[in-house]
Formats: sequence, structure tokens, C-alpha cells
Amino acid sequence: MTGFANTENRYRVEPGGTEYGFTVQASPTKAEDVDPTSGDVTGAWWALYIGTSGDVKVDMSGSGTVTFKNVPVGWLPISCTKVYRTGTDAADIIGMTG
Repeated sequence: MTGFANTENRYRVEPGGTEYGFTVQASPTKAEDVDPTSGDVTGAWWALYIGTSGDVKVDMSGSGTVTFKNVPVGWLPISCTKVYRTGTDAADIIGMTG
């Protein structure tokens, strides 16, 4: 299987047959409304779905606070623990959990 690559399952075998970069990615099993209009919202999200574009200020799971500017409608593939009221003007946000 030298040179084999399977991007669907996210693993590869480099020349010589040594595996590297193996990851298992599970799909989220729960979704919850994240509405920061009345205050900061805390949780443990694997990703956010942005329904109305705008800025999104979050606490990242592995680091500090960051503001994503002009996030378009669609998936924001980040792991975060808080969405802030101040600094977030995107709307219709769904948090995906596991």
C-alpha cells in the first residue's frame, strides 16, 4: 500500500509504508441555539453555523479570545467555549456539540 492516501478517512501511508497523520473525526450529534443578543453564551462547541453574516467574538477552546471579522453565512469550523454579546453582530448562530 505504498503511497496510499485516503482523504475521506483522513489517513495516509507515505512511501515505505509508514502511517502518519491519522485522525478520527466524528460528526456532531447535537445542535443548540447560540443567541448572544441578551448576554454572553457559554458552551462547548465543535463548530458554529452562522445564519446571518457578521463578526463573531469567541473564547477558543485551546487559547484566548478572538474576533472573527465578517464571517459569511455557513460553517465556522472552530472549537470554542464562549460567544460574546459585545463584539458579535452575526446572528442565527447554531452551536454543534457532540
